[in-house]
Amino acid sequence: ANMVLISLKSVLPGAQSANDGFLFETTTSTPVDELIDSLVEIHNARLRSCLIADAVKGLAMYGVMKRPEDVGTDHVKEITGGNVERGDNYVEDPSGLRTGNPPDEKMAEILNREVRALKEYIHKNQVQNQVALTLPEITGKINNVRGAVTMAYPMGLPEWDLAHLALDGSVDKLKGTYLGGSLIEAKNASLWTCNKEFRRGQLVSDRLGSCNEKTKVVAKLT
Repeated sequence: ANMVLISLKSVLPGAQSANDGFLFETTTSTPVDELIDSLVEIHNARLRSCLIADAVKGLAMYGVMKRPEDVGTDHVKEITGGNVERGDNYVEDPSGLRTGNPPDEKMAEILNREVRALKEYIHKNQVQNQVALTLPEITGKINNVRGAVTMAYPMGLPEWDLAHLALDGSVDKLKGTYLGGSLIEAKNASLWTCNKEFRRGQLVSDRLGSCNEKTKVVAKLT
């Protein structure tokens, strides 16, 4: 079997979305169904990674999320006679979503370092850098973030915290976040290149021919 490099056009939420995508290496003898499953897993893992990065950056800066019924800015709460817990590292969260009690500076730096490593790995620049993504690499970097979160919060995160959901929630649960419509279900996905579909039940070579050299194709999932 010969190698095929798929350049998948993809969309991440927010500012990164323009010209987004990633590279994936496969072979001409790979069943199309298996290829679609792999591409969808990486697509969804990149989206999950964005959610993790946002949530864990918030955790490092302002601590865990308040209970939904307690959300509101602390200074307003104090004016109205409420009690605000101020730890050693207290910084008010202007959004009112988090407690304002982040971990200490050293721990916050570890959290941010692992988030940076994850974001760099899934970034669209990896296409220009000719780095093909793999699910084990993404999973490993997510596990490193999870490990840092466990160090910072050995008792665990509250179940309503977005970082808890992002790290450990099922894809179905992630649909309730801003990722919603961007997540793809493998069983409903189709893969296209040059306006022609890769047919399920066939091999990659049935769509591309048995190319001799390493072939690069630009594709998209719908």
